[in-house]
Amino acid sequence: MNFLSLEQSLKLLNQEVFGEECCPSELEGIGITIAKKCKGLPLALVVIGGLLNKSDKTRAYWEYVAENVKSAVTINYDDFVEILSLSYNHLPHCLRACFLYMGVFPEDYVIYVSYLIRLWVAEGFLKPITPKSLEEVAKEYLEDLIDRNLIIVRDRGYSGELKTCSIHDLIRDLIVRKAQEEKFLYVMNQKVEISPGIIKNQRHLSIHGEIQFDVGDMYDSTSFSNVHAHVASFDVAKN
Repeated sequence: MNFLSLEQSLKLLNQEVFGEECCPSELEGIGITIAKKCKGLPLALVVIGGLLNKSDKTRAYWEYVAENVKSAVTINYDDFVEILSLSYNHLPHCLRACFLYMGVFPEDYVIYVSYLIRLWVAEGFLKPITPKSLEEVAKEYLEDLIDRNLIIVRDRGYSGELKTCSIHDLIRDLIVRKAQEEKFLYVMNQKVEISPGIIKNQRHLSIHGEIQFDVGDMYDSTSFSNVHAHVASFDVAKN
């Protein structure tokens, strides 16, 4: 999408936050400030809109967001990452592992929801909620991430059931960064040289393509016994 004008940006932001309702008059000025700082970038607007939609619609909170949103369109890519990080930092704890785990999928990968749910259940990311099944809880988690504009819907069935989803490449960049920082996930591919020092103590590994490595080179016998090393392999050419 092309960059949006301030009027278009404000319209998109209000639509993400309020839907068909009008923005309260006490928040209009702050909303304009937030829209300006997104510099017309639609992704930044929908991510911030998703954050504001799920949060208290108070003047104090909106002022906090306005003060912490830096320009998305700058030479420094870290500014854009900081905008996306706002949504991540406000995720409920129960959603963070599920969100970071999305980094195991390659860029532009079409993710089948049934497969994703099985992975989340197998990894133990879900908290049982009586009388719901873990699959039902997983679907609620996924819809919550979609509502926050962090996951994209690709296809739904006739009944509205979510069938496939994906992640915007910039959102995925944030996931990979955050996951590595928190030693939750390290993504390996042919484009980068494997560094055992960086990979050591990561809880999950995601391998994209054919890479030869020895787990013993990454973990000594003591640390490896305390770390859950999950290796997911994807053939990008098939998707």
